[in-house]
Amino acid sequence: MDFTDVVLTKVGNIAVIKLNRPKAFNSLGFLEEIIESLEICSDDKEVRAIILTGEGKAFCSGGDLTVAKQYHSESVTLFRQLTKPLNRVIKELRTIPKPIVAAINGATGGAGLSLAAACDLRIAAASSKFRQSYTTVGLVSDGGWSLTIPMLVGFAKAAEMVFLDPSSGEGNRINSQDC
Repeated sequence: MDFTDVVLTKVGNIAVIKLNRPKAFNSLGFLEEIIESLEICSDDKEVRAIILTGEGKAFCSGGDLTVAKQYHSESVTLFRQLTKPLNRVIKELRTIPKPIVAAINGATGGAGLSLAAACDLRIAAASSKFRQSYTTVGLVSDGGWSLTIPMLVGFAKAAEMVFLDPSSGEGNRINSQDC
């Protein structure tokens, strides 16, 4: 299957779904392609496991804020359009009957962190950084973030990420050793 922003490959019995918007740090503007890739992997009897990763310096920086700017006056419409496919991706990741490993290769934030958290396992490069990002742009976390992240890093660290998230610098990002 040919996609624009996702590369789906198979190595033996392992499928690799690679988010492929490196110039945009793999920001999510292509959720339908992820859904379709997951459906293909789920239906393929030869695929025994799935790896989800990103191209370039980021795993996934979260939602594509350039899309959000287009809908500034129609915020309810925008969030319905963005959150429905995101929630469907999260549901697919959680319910697909095959193990999914998030191979985290770099910066991960917002909904990208939700994607990683929804996978069965997460393997992060030592240089990976994690950031919630939602409060910086005036949003409430979505994609299961408020449930899964506290379960993975603990309530106190998740609260730090939400309440103290700065708009720049290292701030309260967590690194791969914190996970």
